[in-house]
Amino acid sequence: MEAVSGQEAAPEVREPVPQLRTIVVCDLSDSTGMVQRLGDRRAAELIRAHDRLARTVLQRHGGQEIDKTDGFLLLFERPIRAVAFALDYQHALEQLAIEQGETLRSRVGIHVGDVVLWHNDADAISRGAKPLEVEGLVKPIASRLASLARPGQILLSQVAAGFAQRAEGELKNHKLRWKKHGTYRAKGLSTPLSVVEVGDATVGPMKAPRSHRNARRDRSWLKPKWLAVFGIILAASTAGSIWWGYNHSERSLGFSARDWVVVGDIQNHTGIKNISLPLKSAFLLDLQQSRYVNVMPDAIVRDTLRQMRLRKKTNIEKKIGINISLRLNAKALILPSIDNYGSDFLLIATIINPTTGTPVAKFSEKASDKKSLVPAIDGLVKKMRGSLGETIDQIKSSSVPLQQATTDSLDALRAYTLGYTALQDGDAKLATDVTKQAIKLDPGFAAAYAQLGAIYLSLNRKEAAREAMDNALKRSGRLSYLEQLRIQALKTTAYGSPLEAIAAWKVMADLYPDIASGPNNTGLFLAAYNNDCKLALPYLHHAATLPQSLRPVSIYVLGTCQLATGSLTNAEKNLKKARQAGFKGPFLGLADLYIMEKKYKLAYTYINLRSKDKRFSVSVARRRAMLLEDQGKLQEAVKVLADSLFKLSTGKRGYDVNTTIWSLKLDLVAMRWTAGQKEAARAETKHWLDQLLSMKKVDRDRLVVDYRALTALFSAWSARMGNTSLAKKALDELHAQGKVEGNPVLSQIYTLAQAEIYLSSGDARRAYSMATSVRSNPIWEIYDLRARAALAASGKNAQKLLDFAIRNRALAFGEIFENNLGIGARVASLQIDKHLRRTRAAQVN
Repeated sequence: MEAVSGQEAAPEVREPVPQLRTIVVCDLSDSTGMVQRLGDRRAAELIRAHDRLARTVLQRHGGQEIDKTDGFLLLFERPIRAVAFALDYQHALEQLAIEQGETLRSRVGIHVGDVVLWHNDADAISRGAKPLEVEGLVKPIASRLASLARPGQILLSQVAAGFAQRAEGELKNHKLRWKKHGTYRAKGLSTPLSVVEVGDATVGPMKAPRSHRNARRDRSWLKPKWLAVFGIILAASTAGSIWWGYNHSERSLGFSARDWVVVGDIQNHTGIKNISLPLKSAFLLDLQQSRYVNVMPDAIVRDTLRQMRLRKKTNIEKKIGINISLRLNAKALILPSIDNYGSDFLLIATIINPTTGTPVAKFSEKASDKKSLVPAIDGLVKKMRGSLGETIDQIKSSSVPLQQATTDSLDALRAYTLGYTALQDGDAKLATDVTKQAIKLDPGFAAAYAQLGAIYLSLNRKEAAREAMDNALKRSGRLSYLEQLRIQALKTTAYGSPLEAIAAWKVMADLYPDIASGPNNTGLFLAAYNNDCKLALPYLHHAATLPQSLRPVSIYVLGTCQLATGSLTNAEKNLKKARQAGFKGPFLGLADLYIMEKKYKLAYTYINLRSKDKRFSVSVARRRAMLLEDQGKLQEAVKVLADSLFKLSTGKRGYDVNTTIWSLKLDLVAMRWTAGQKEAARAETKHWLDQLLSMKKVDRDRLVVDYRALTALFSAWSARMGNTSLAKKALDELHAQGKVEGNPVLSQIYTLAQAEIYLSSGDARRAYSMATSVRSNPIWEIYDLRARAALAASGKNAQKLLDFAIRNRALAFGEIFENNLGIGARVASLQIDKHLRRTRAAQVN
């Protein structure tokens, strides 16, 4: 028995936990002088007006007032919100000064860092304490910045400025100006303070702050004694001491495995033309071999230039490179350059910390002539990788000498790079021509053969692509390990089975997790060919976070997979995010989600929004029908599909309707059957299945969806409608074209068609047995077939299986094999299952 004391237990005291927050200090300039000049009453009126104004702007930007004296101490979640507040505050203060006919100016300081927050209790507040207390070094630093600022000026620490610049795109109403003012030594702070000013068209003097007794410009490096020492060192320097200076690393970057770097353009000081492009390409190819350092893709860097309203071919030097690095959250900027060094060349790589803008390391390598430049770059990159923390063993295990992995011909390397750029720009003809020129200049250039194979694949010239990739792999000794993995994965995707392709991309994703094609394709293929969204989700999650040009697609597939697994909140978030990120595909996953959730008004609005783009006509027509059929308006759904099919087949188009319209035909026959238009459904199914079976191979290959999957689904519906002889004929022809091992989803569709034949022929037990033989990641059609076969066989478990199929309607909407092939047919089957469930329940009762 526990002893009971006469005292209550003391309440648990929780220690305040440091939190990352942004502190803003606003200091009304010359407030004391204003009181002396205007008198207490008039000055008090102005200060009250100022305070009302500041609090109104603060509320608009989601900040929190902590304290108030001559100005304000404010708290924000993020630096960009603090900047937005400060700019609007200065604008509003200027307007107030005009209205009042008085001079009102304010100094603003902004810093970000860890603070400790705690709420005072009611007793402390009653005795004069503030409701919320803030402590931490952030507060005095923000205060020093405010005291350093000129009237009307907004100053930030370099750290706060770095965060704000990365999110600058959020401020649509301000065109920001930034200016670095160097470092200042502030009273009470042990380290110099890097100061940055922000303003816009009218806010900000954009002048260096004046030194005063509490904060002075840091000029210690210019003191005479240091100038003298520097002069002695300079006068006595030799090639060896300069060499040490170039290759010495300050190791102050804090670089970790898989951190990102931006590589600037080669700064060419030699006067020799046409060497910058191939040298930059060589530098990137060599650095990309690393499994430790992540190189920001060139396409993302160039897209960032566009966002900065700069030309795609803008020279990426230090200032622009720092801005790009901050926007992309890269840990380091690497600036390569080449200069003359007597009769030799000197290659230099400078590593810059983008947050502070200061160099943290420099490395150099000599080349005696142009032929020695590629090996020199290899030596330079290996030094740099070591300085960033990669071990010698890691470098050796993941790298092939650059001249071996590429070519020692700068002309061949330049042609190869031009080919890559042309391919990215969509000019396949130019890409083909210049890549062939690279091979002509160096017939052993394996990476050029690989690039040519990728170009041919983009043109659907599969045999030419296979020959080019085989030529590359024959020269595997001249390929980096990464490039070998990439070629094998591409080749397996084009000519192997989906399971083999998944395995190939998974190896690449596991070894090079931040090369986007690995996790992208692993996740996509797992979902599309294996119907395994559960295993696909981690890969898709990761791909969606990577800087890559296909990121919107990764986010979209992630959202669709989340829909299939029933994670509806996350699905909606990511499908919206994909659209905001620039996804331009024809799929309407968000409409599918809203129909699935029976949010029909939202679905209608979104479908109408996408209907403006004529390229999406087929997808939009299918969703309009789905919207009606899920509400039970079956005859209206049929009319939408039939009218759309007629218009698309006869109207003017900017695309080949014969390659895209088949999914619409499949949905139409399923909807006619569900709506009771039995004869029309049978006739159209026979007509279109006959067309598919007589289609030439060249036309089959041009279809947007897989011919075998399409034909098998038509066969399944043909059997379901009673035409089992035609269904058998189609399946026999499909089997004659080749086996489907290694393609789980296609194998399931074949099983579905065969089981439908048995079910329609009266052998429900065998149909049920075939449906239940699919154990791994069944497509929704299999769940639907199990329920109908069980009902026809004996009725045992039929109600339970029907309930299960209907409960899993999210899978019916989220399956992504072959561009959502048969999604409308699945929604039609859901209507049939609902009817069967009601009928079955009535029979049981």
